[in-house]
Amino acid sequence: MLVQDALVPNPLVVTPDTTVLDFCKQVLASNQTTACVVAGDDHKLLGMVSVHDVFQRILPAYLGKKDNLASVIHEGYFEERFDELRRTPVSDLMSKDIHVLAPHDSVIKAISLFSSATHKTAPVVRDGKFIGTITRRSVLQKVTESA
Repeated sequence: MLVQDALVPNPLVVTPDTTVLDFCKQVLASNQTTACVVAGDDHKLLGMVSVHDVFQRILPAYLGKKDNLASVIHEGYFEERFDELRRTPVSDLMSKDIHVLAPHDSVIKAISLFSSATHKTAPVVRDGKFIGTITRRSVLQKVTESA
């Protein structure tokens, strides 16, 4: 099976100036937590943004190291920080160093990427143009369809 055979039917795509709030609304309206950030008529892939990126921006760095420190944060902290972040463009949060796949790559290459990293979504690019995404779920869906 090739990567192109397991593409997500309607991948989540945003532009660099999409706000964090709009990105979150799109996440809630879809079954995806990661979006590819594209620009221009040529759909140039600039990066990826995920709910994880939003949460990382909200969470103080020291909480990731010591879970028990979470008790010192007041109850409305998350809402306050999200409110500060809501108008921020996703380009400020997106990951730019991303692994891309080609449509004719073997799905084994995608599975290898998913297995060796925390990646759950990979963009698919042809001639520098974003054409879709492949996910752990889309691969499983494709192989179970024929079973």
